[in-house]
Amino acid sequence: MNLSKFTLPIITAILIIINIWVMLEFSTEVSDYVRFGDMLVFFAFLLFTRTYKKKHLLLFVLLTASDGFIIFYKIPIFNLLTFVMRICIYFLLLSLVVKKLKRLKVELSQVAVFGVVLLINIFLLFALAEMVPSHYEYDSFRTLFYIYGLAIILVVSAAISYSNRYENKISLYFIAAVLGLIFSD
Repeated sequence: MNLSKFTLPIITAILIIINIWVMLEFSTEVSDYVRFGDMLVFFAFLLFTRTYKKKHLLLFVLLTASDGFIIFYKIPIFNLLTFVMRICIYFLLLSLVVKKLKRLKVELSQVAVFGVVLLINIFLLFALAEMVPSHYEYDSFRTLFYIYGLAIILVVSAAISYSNRYENKISLYFIAAVLGLIFSD
């Protein structure tokens, strides 16, 4: 379907305004419902345009389901399913660019900086895990939390590398989407 190139930016701008208003005026429960509604809008847009690949469709199915489960986040099984889906989402995002990054040439100084940043992020992940109130934890919570954190670290690293290497609209959109998703989590 051929839509105006302004349709998606207009929809996105409207949803951003609605989300900011909801975050300022309502509880997090209302915000969770709006977030799920946002994903339904984007998922419907994807289906309507019919310009997607199987990985993109899977990504949007997982994002929509995950945002639906967030509504029931305090129930342990939905918390677990949300973690599992989010982990799958981040690894699926990583799979979209990893082949292109294999051709990336790196210098020793870049590896050293990446190593230091990675160690800092892993330390912060462990520190963050200690801050989680115990009433939110269940048997596999810590394991999923660490895998989730590692997936985030890897996809951000890949997005930054991809953006630095290719410096085009696609790489800009990819890093914006990854960072937006992470900040919304």
